[in-house]
Amino acid sequence: MRPDPWHLRKSTAEHLQWFRNLLDLQRLTSAWQSLTASELASGISTKYPAHLHEGLWLLERVLAHGNQPWHELLDGCLDDTAPDDFLTRLQDVICAKQGLVLRDCLKSHTLDVLLQAAEECGRVCAVGRWKVLSPQSREDCRGLFAAFQDSPFSGYPRGDHFLVLRSTQDEIRVRLLRCPHQSPLVEVREMAGQLCESHERWSRGYLMALNSQARLARGSGCELSLTLSR
Repeated sequence: MRPDPWHLRKSTAEHLQWFRNLLDLQRLTSAWQSLTASELASGISTKYPAHLHEGLWLLERVLAHGNQPWHELLDGCLDDTAPDDFLTRLQDVICAKQGLVLRDCLKSHTLDVLLQAAEECGRVCAVGRWKVLSPQSREDCRGLFAAFQDSPFSGYPRGDHFLVLRSTQDEIRVRLLRCPHQSPLVEVREMAGQLCESHERWSRGYLMALNSQARLARGSGCELSLTLSR
């Protein structure tokens, strides 16, 4: 018998933030899927491998209650596993599905169209999360980067996704520690290049929503540089 019965399992603030980040990551996938609505109506849809079927069922169960506020949704979706286990499985299927959906969307859309959708998703996320942000934070790269920590790509609460190489008022330079190229999921690694570009454009949209002068550029390898065009 489990020492902590399923009906007593409750999420913590960390679990809620993790869940919120996963929902916003899934919204990017949903935005891409909405671009292929006509293909779906014609019966052309993404085919998922058998090992993802259980996870996809879990994801559909979460999305079926998507009209609930995110901070009320998690406890109602938890199963008889610990919240950490539940969220890990949910994260894996969301990331794997995103790679597969991107692969199939590229059959009928250019990458630039999908990148534009990613940028808009980032913008919407930032506007929703940062209705109030001080002018001082908006005008300082360090403040913008701190605000970006409240995003699906920060790695919270499972460790930092960034190694900070430079941090000044005028520039933040980081190395990505957990980009798609390093994912253990084959569905992600197979589309790692395009997923990296998409996540970068999402991040650009997020940061530009906070300051229209924000500029995000890719350096060598998996390094990103945030500056302000003054």
